[in-house]
Amino acid sequence: MEARATSAAAAASSGHSRAQSLRQRLGSTAAGEIGGAACLWIAQVLVARLGGVSMLGAFGLGFAIATPVILFTNLHLRPVYVVDETGDWKFADYLGLRLTSLVVAVVAGVFTISAMGFTPEIASVVFAVLLYRLAEGLGDILIAPAQRVNRLRRYGISRGLRGALLLVGIVIGHGVGLSVVWSIWLGCSLTLVLSVVYDRETARRFATARPRISWSRMVRLVRWTAPAGVAAGILSLTLGVPAYVLEAVREVREVGFLTAALSIAAIGSMLNVIVGGATIRTLASLYGRGDRSHLPFLARLSGGIALLHGGLIVAVVFAGDLYLSKVYSPDYVHLHGALIWVAVAGLVAGVGNIMSQTIMAMRRFRTQLAVNTLGVLCVGAGAFVLIPAHGVLGAVFVHLGVGIYRLVVFFLVLALPSPGEGTGSHHPSASNIQK
Repeated sequence: MEARATSAAAAASSGHSRAQSLRQRLGSTAAGEIGGAACLWIAQVLVARLGGVSMLGAFGLGFAIATPVILFTNLHLRPVYVVDETGDWKFADYLGLRLTSLVVAVVAGVFTISAMGFTPEIASVVFAVLLYRLAEGLGDILIAPAQRVNRLRRYGISRGLRGALLLVGIVIGHGVGLSVVWSIWLGCSLTLVLSVVYDRETARRFATARPRISWSRMVRLVRWTAPAGVAAGILSLTLGVPAYVLEAVREVREVGFLTAALSIAAIGSMLNVIVGGATIRTLASLYGRGDRSHLPFLARLSGGIALLHGGLIVAVVFAGDLYLSKVYSPDYVHLHGALIWVAVAGLVAGVGNIMSQTIMAMRRFRTQLAVNTLGVLCVGAGAFVLIPAHGVLGAVFVHLGVGIYRLVVFFLVLALPSPGEGTGSHHPSASNIQK
């Protein structure tokens, strides 16, 4: 056991010495995220073409339901581990907590889906997406040690393969004559194999990939990470509310149209993940200096994100109708106006998300919790006002409202000095970080 731990420590130390530059990290994450997102998008289009608008609606509803369940129980452990400077916990503690939380997620997911009264077909698709998210949650923590030492090549490969395996499973399933539902199940199952085999080997290279199940330590770790985890879950719930309300006041077919409109937002989300994954460790280090040097770096990141999203808006204005008719079908062309507003919402959300990532790097977990809690309450009220009257477009306006709210609040939070700035108290212990 000691020899194995020593070997892991040596690997981690070696990883530090060969840490990638920012450009290399952006390249590694970009390759993985672009490949994975492209495959996920193609899988979504394939589901729409093979199963129609209603099947696409079930697929989109699955993500809207499964994602909050997973994020609430995941406790945002990977980003917290990456920025953790306290030294109070090892990777084994984070891994033990994540495995325990995944069991809780299974129970919560089964209960939630069963209680919503879906038809067997829709419920089956939602359960398959839950499996996909569970596999992603496992892989998410297993690739954290590589990200912590800024070695993101295997991180990028894992992210790219996840989307690719989902797509391959759907294609193979359709090719051998399986129904669309069972093809989705096959693709989601392949992503679980990726987590168990490839991502586990990634963890072994940079840490001791053996979980530590200590209830007392897990309780302490939960107390520290819970604000960040619950904040992430609430944000996911907030973004899922429009789909829930649309399905409730109209039908699952309308959720399919919303899913198609929001497909363009996946490009923005991919950009955010690329930049955030490559820079969160740098932001944490800059913040640790105590001289607010993280803010100029944040300004450059925000400008780059805004510029990329601006280009996307121009493309959607001039070619959005062509995208909808050729990629999906002419039945979707009426969504062109909604697609433009989705692109605008993506720009606002993109800049807000990189600010949120900075607050995570600053370890201000309770700030995120407070912001997201108020946000979900406002979204719930807005959704029941806008969506019954305006349908898919109303749901898009709800997403835009969320983005504006988060951007304004996070800008104000970052513009004001945080507690302890200028005092050198940027690396508190876990026992007092939430005081």
